[in-house]
Amino acid sequence: MAISFSGLASGLDTSAIIDALMQVAREPVTRLQTKRSNYTAKASKIADLRTRLSSLRTAALALDTASELRSYTAQSSDSGTLTAAASSSASPGSYSINVKRLASAQRSYSSGVSAKDQTGLVGHGQLAVRVAGGAWATVTIDQDTDTLEGVAAKINGAVAGVTASVVKVSDSEYRLLVAGKESGAANLVEFDLTASAKGLSDQLGLNAAHVPDQAAQDAWLLMDGKNFYRPTNQISDAIAGVTLSLSSASDPESVSVTVATDLDAVVGKVESMVSAYNSALSFIKGQFTYSGTVKADSLMGDSAVLTVKNQLQGIIGTQVAAAGTEYNALSKVGFSTARDGTLTLDSAKLKAALAADPDAVTKLFSYSDGNATTENDGVTVRLARAIDGLLQSETGILSARSEGIQDTIGAIDDRIAGLERSLATYEAGLKKQFTALETLLGSLQKQSGYLAAAQ
Repeated sequence: MAISFSGLASGLDTSAIIDALMQVAREPVTRLQTKRSNYTAKASKIADLRTRLSSLRTAALALDTASELRSYTAQSSDSGTLTAAASSSASPGSYSINVKRLASAQRSYSSGVSAKDQTGLVGHGQLAVRVAGGAWATVTIDQDTDTLEGVAAKINGAVAGVTASVVKVSDSEYRLLVAGKESGAANLVEFDLTASAKGLSDQLGLNAAHVPDQAAQDAWLLMDGKNFYRPTNQISDAIAGVTLSLSSASDPESVSVTVATDLDAVVGKVESMVSAYNSALSFIKGQFTYSGTVKADSLMGDSAVLTVKNQLQGIIGTQVAAAGTEYNALSKVGFSTARDGTLTLDSAKLKAALAADPDAVTKLFSYSDGNATTENDGVTVRLARAIDGLLQSETGILSARSEGIQDTIGAIDDRIAGLERSLATYEAGLKKQFTALETLLGSLQKQSGYLAAAQ
């Protein structure tokens, strides 16, 4: 370890001198650190642009198929009887529906017994149960050991398609409830007893002659003079693209269901795309804005960013031949481009175009000829695929730019590390030299003192 005697002999502040010399020597490192900081800022900006483009891609993908540009609403005149929900495969229209009956699952109650948790009340023998005409499942019951709760547990463990539970009717009457899990007439629950059963029929009353307390039945609708029967109260195949949710019967009254185009939903998706596009273009514009000096950490003149800008603006300005002639460009359906390249949308004009020729507007956005190239495709199809290419991990231009910047940062780090090692060696040499100087001066001063004393 080098020992430093700072100015003990010379009177010089050698530590300050070394610090000053090291400060000068460190200037290359400082310049490299500044350069590294600038490249790190560039990497951050490229990452920011990638995020904005990813958001634009998501917004474009929400409009790149015909079904996503066909939104509909379904309204019921009596939501207490039924509600309706429309999908993209619906068609505008009005329907009068009489809900004559709801679908239900079978519910069968046993005869009443005085307690739910006492033995000696349920009879002996085997109770057979089957659902929807399937195989019989048999439950063996012994009233010497089984309670009404025990019978329910045995049925639940042995019979698929039903749920057994104990219902308290009063303080002195309990009944076994066997309920089908699925609604619809096909899901009939049947009971039978073995010939050796003793008391089961009298005690529980669940035998072949049992009449359900609630029958398994189909929902029944009357629409356009036609009867529709369905096993559930969620009906999705009576009106194309519309799901009806039944909650009560309306007979003899009818409920009106109106299906209409939901232009607001489509416009909302388009507005989201415009917002995402403007976010990306505004960011790029901010990088290319010249204010008298070019900042070292800006992306001004960056060829990759310029390529992104040109591709996006080229796609937005394209014409789609498949859409015909009247609505073959975004400028014809309410889009306009500001001087800075950002977009504005006249939603009223877009709605008018959608109402006048929905097929053409749909093709303007989402048409695809199925080819590998996209020059004939709709705007959102081209946008999504172009951004996929820009962001591709191995071949995308922005990915390559990011990797190039990271490689540069890595090279700078290596140079800084090498210089730091050299500086450490240089500093150690300075300290050694000044220590030797102080030692020599101290020795000379001591000899001078001896000579002066000898005279």
